[in-house]
Order: sequence, then structure tokens, then C-alpha cells
Amino acid sequence: KNVRINLNGRTITLKSNIVNEGNLEITDESEDNNGRINGEVTAIYNRKNLTITKGTIEGKIYGISNYYGNIVIGTKDENVNDTDVTIIGNTYGIENYSTTKIIKMYDGIVKGRYTSESYVSETEQGYIPYTYTDGKYQVLALKVEAPVARVSGEDYSTLQEAINACASGETIEILRDAEERQTVEIANDKNIILDLKGYTVKSASEKTLINNGTLKIANSSGTIYNNASNGVALENNGTFKLEKGTIQSYYNTAIINRGNAEIKGGTVIGNVYGIHNEQNGNITVSSGTVEAGQYSIYNDSINTINITGGTIRINYCYNSKTSWYGIYNNVSANINITGGKIVSSISGGNYEYYYGIYNKENGNIVLSEIDGIYVNTSSGYSYGIYNNGEGKVTLENGKIEAKGEYLSYGIRNVAKGDIEVKKGDIKAISSNGYAYGIENGSLGKLKISGGNITAETTKGASYGIRNISISMLNITGGNITAKGTQSYRSWTVRPEE
Repeated sequence: KNVRINLNGRTITLKSNIVNEGNLEITDESEDNNGRINGEVTAIYNRKNLTITKGTIEGKIYGISNYYGNIVIGTKDENVNDTDVTIIGNTYGIENYSTTKIIKMYDGIVKGRYTSESYVSETEQGYIPYTYTDGKYQVLALKVEAPVARVSGEDYSTLQEAINACASGETIEILRDAEERQTVEIANDKNIILDLKGYTVKSASEKTLINNGTLKIANSSGTIYNNASNGVALENNGTFKLEKGTIQSYYNTAIINRGNAEIKGGTVIGNVYGIHNEQNGNITVSSGTVEAGQYSIYNDSINTINITGGTIRINYCYNSKTSWYGIYNNVSANINITGGKIVSSISGGNYEYYYGIYNKENGNIVLSEIDGIYVNTSSGYSYGIYNNGEGKVTLENGKIEAKGEYLSYGIRNVAKGDIEVKKGDIKAISSNGYAYGIENGSLGKLKISGGNITAETTKGASYGIRNISISMLNITGGNITAKGTQSYRSWTVRPEE
């Protein structure tokens, strides 16, 4: 039921208490607002929805006992006062049986021998809950929140307000850790430099920050953070550069990129996706770290991915997964790697498939002067590069190393793709199974003019090259080595006609 009690300046004295199992509103429309409810032990037991906009609620032990219900104190009208509502109990003003935040507090005070700010889920914008001591009572009240951001000497209570006031090319400085209640958005005509100053801006909204303009995060450390279950820390639809700081999603995606994103420093951390590159997005990584628990970079854009430096790292994922990827190229985009490295090193657990690069469709991959692709797991299967389609993989220089327990492949060329090795090192190591420096699929082409290809295993068999293609191998240089109980520098199996 929906019940509304207007105290109208009167006092209700209870020998027992009010039990609310519906929707109860208590207010006082008298001019003096001196209406009250007095309980012998507890004034109100709340099991559902209780709203108190004016008046005093007092119990000799508990003002309100809350059994997993919701409580609203005051009126959300952008005005805050501490006189409209008073809740008093000699032990607790509000006794709360729930461990979650269930109180929306817009006005008033709560007084008791014990009280806590932790149950307050929402206040007026620009205010925060706090407690102070008044004689024998602790008092829960609201106070003005310190400013979050500064632009050209002016302080703002939210990051959104600072962004709205920021002129083109100006710098926003973050002044403290802050939790934004709504997604912060940068308009397409804005050009902003964000200096996090070592602080964290976080949100439990689906997205913490959306950039439609030009954004550079620079100068200091700090974090743009999201902890929503399917959340995104940053959605970029414009131009974005990360030079300092961290973009992090605790549960899901650090960056969704549909514009131009350049990682020049700092760290990108996602639980599932580090960077999800969509639509016509462009990605360049020249420094810093991009890491995630499943896909460090997941590409759905046809544009070339450019890696010129930095680290792409595969980490443990809090969700149960069976495959992990440094770069997952889901479309026929090209990948150009001229520096940096792709690494994973995870031990223990039931981990299964690890890929430095998974090339699903027909994109071409060129690696020149790369610091290395290192896929290292103590259990499961490891692949330096898995070439699934018709694209060409060219190693001009650098290192590819895959180390696993059961199967390890430096490069696995599954279908019609081409592999060319000009220089560099390819190595596969298995501790309890098979190791393949290069496996060339049934329609693949393999050309080797230089470099070192090595396969090692302590059990099972090792193949420097395992060729099952109808095409002839084209080897004009380089070194091919296989070590183990069964070792083959080059092994060719002709498919049946």
C-alpha cells in the first residue's frame, strides 16, 4: 500500500512502533515543522520503501530499524538543509541490517551513539555525507564537497562542469579523487588536455568518459577508472592521446575506440578488453603498456594497426576463459609492428590457449625490428602468431618465442596464408608435448631466406618446420634447429590428392 502521513506540527507517541511493508511517506506541512513521531523502543520498522521529507523521528533505542528496505531522507531539489528532517536513537539513529548502501540523503541529520556514512548511496550533487560529534551523539549530515577540477584558476565541483567551461587547448587539473555519478562527455568541438595529478576519476556508470572531440591525458599519473560489470573506462569517438596515467576497467573494457587513438605512454588495463577497436578506428601504440585478461587489443576495424613501441601484455582474467590474446585481428586489417613487444607469462591454473597475435581473416602482418613476441605459460598451448586466413606474415627482424606445456608454435599457418622469414629468431619450447618452430598449413606458402628457427621439447617431438602444404618449401638461407627425444629440422607431409 501507499500511505502518506502529514504530521502537521503534531506529535505521535507510540507504545509500540510503525511497521512499513509498503510505500510510506512521512512529512510535516506545518509552518514550524515541529511534528514528530516518538517510539518507546523503535519508532519505525522499515521493510520496503520509506521516505521522510520533513519531521522528527525518535526512538529510545532506534529511530528506524531498517530490514533490507530503502530510505529517502529529505527532498532532492538542489537545496540542502539540516533542519527539515531529524532522526534520533540513543543507540542508532538508523539501525541497518543490510550491508549495501540503501539511504538517499538530500537533507536533515541522523543522530545516535553510533552512525555511519557508508550506507548513504546518493546525495545532492556537490555534497557528501560526513559525521561529527555532538555531546553523546555522533551526527550524520551533509557538507559541501571539495572541488574536483580546476581550469585557468577556476574551481569546479564536477569534471563535467570543468569540461563544459574549458576553452580550446586549455588544461583541466584534477584536484582530488572523485566518483562521477553520470558519464562524463567531451563535445566534438572541444580540445582538452587532462592532467590527472595523481588522482582517480571513477564511475560505476556504464561508461566513465566519452570523448567526441580532442583529448590528451598528459603531465601526471592518475587513473580514469570504471567498475561497472559491463563497463567502459573511455569511449573514444574523436582524437585521443595517452601520454601519462592509466585507463582501467575492473570488469570489462578499458578503451572502446572508434576514432583515432594513440598510446604514447601510460597504461591501459582491461579485465576482458584493453582496447576494442571498432568501426573505422585507428590505433597506434608507440610507448606505454596495453594489457588485459583476454584481449589486449581486439580489432574490428579495417584500418592498419601500428605498433612502433611499448608493451602489449596478456594477463590473468577474473572471468573464466579458455583463450587469451595479445592482438586479436577479427577482420582483414593489416598489422605493422616496427618496435615494442607482446608478452605473456602466466603460471598455474587451467589455462589453455595463448596467442601473441591471432590473425583471423586475410590481413597482412609485418614485423621489423620488434623487441619480441613472448608467449609463456606453464600449462596449455602457446602460439606466437596464429595465421588463420589468407594473409601474409613477414618477419623482417625480431624475435618470436612460444613456450607452453603441451603444444607450442612459433608461427602456425593454418590455411592459404604466406609466411616469409628474412631475419630474426623464431623459437618454440614445449615441456610436455610438441614444439613447432613453424607449421605450414595445407595451402600455405613458406619462404625462408634468413634467421634462426628453433624447436625444443623435453618430451614428445620437436619440428623446426612442419610442412603439410601442397606447395614446395622455398628455403635459401637461415638456420633450422630441433632438439628433443624426437627432433626434426624439417618435416614434410604431403596431403592426399
